[in-house]
Amino acid sequence: MHDSQEILRLLARLSLHYPQSGRTAAELAALSLDLAEDLAPFPLAVIERGMVYARRECRWFPSTAQLVDFCAKAMGELRRFEQQEALRAPEPDWEENALRGLRWCEVIRERLRGG
Repeated sequence: MHDSQEILRLLARLSLHYPQSGRTAAELAALSLDLAEDLAPFPLAVIERGMVYARRECRWFPSTAQLVDFCAKAMGELRRFEQQEALRAPEPDWEENALRGLRWCEVIRERLRGG
């Protein structure tokens, strides 16, 4: 579970963008305890990114459900990025795979020649 003080810091920062929300510091502190529980599955960097989405897309202070949705969106982006990075990483036995590919190319050429 995340530290409620860290969530409170993020909420306070987000609330600066919504002065019409009228939430007091005490209300934000109470909300941060619930959000710390609701956002526990997400890493802190993902929560921060979710808050950015909320700030950019919500006209009014976002609900807990909206914040969870924004964090899920940010988590999906993080997973896609990690998968792309994993695909870019060279395989440890790259030379062996390259030789195997060359051998297959020779087999295919021989078959095409009818041999």
